[in-house]
Amino acid sequence: MNKSKEHVPFNVGDTASVNITDLNHNGEGVGKAEGFTLFIPGALPGEEVQAKVTVLKRGYGRAGLRTIIKPSFSRTEPFCPLASRCGGCQLQHLNYLEQLAWKRKRVADTLKRIGGLTRPVKPVIGMEHPLAFRNKADIHTGIDNGKITLGFYALQSRRIVDVHDCPVQHPLNNRFMCLIRSLLQSDAAKYCWSKENDIPFRGITLRSSFSNNQCMIVFKTNRGRSAYQLYRKYANLLAREAKKELAGVVP
Repeated sequence: MNKSKEHVPFNVGDTASVNITDLNHNGEGVGKAEGFTLFIPGALPGEEVQAKVTVLKRGYGRAGLRTIIKPSFSRTEPFCPLASRCGGCQLQHLNYLEQLAWKRKRVADTLKRIGGLTRPVKPVIGMEHPLAFRNKADIHTGIDNGKITLGFYALQSRRIVDVHDCPVQHPLNNRFMCLIRSLLQSDAAKYCWSKENDIPFRGITLRSSFSNNQCMIVFKTNRGRSAYQLYRKYANLLAREAKKELAGVVP
């Protein structure tokens, strides 16, 4: 790539030293290096980082975090071991109170930018214990060397991160995710599934209720009688395994 022709100071693959000044709407660190804007997942305002440029566009680029030279006082250790890989949570490395402040700022900035309104925004009401609070999970299915993968997409990718116990999901969602994984794994061996398209379900939605402690399961089936028959089989097996906690199973 010709740097002068493209009017950018970097090539893809270059390493840049970046001072992070803000977070964008995706929770990515925003900073400038040699006057050029870079978006860096995992970086926080107030930090000085080194990042490897991965994408270049007109006026901005994306980079992968490599080294934190000067960490933010708001940085904290994520409570989930998959936080850096999974696309389900973008800000576990940011102190929870600072997360709430960022959400408040996002609302105020959006009102001003889109609506032209400058209004005071009340503080966000947080949770006493920000764990196990998500009652809905959209699960993706895949297979890798004969092993079923069940979980969420990686950040900005369609690669599935295999999740066995998500700390922000309702406990019933985690329980049924494990039960469904076992059923799929058993049939993967039985029917010799070798690739993602062999699996008769495109995905699975789990929605659990905090009031009655029951879970509704939606299987997103592929076309064909065999997919529907497998859905019926799973519905019966899940009802037998956890009848009281199962609100229903639908295709």
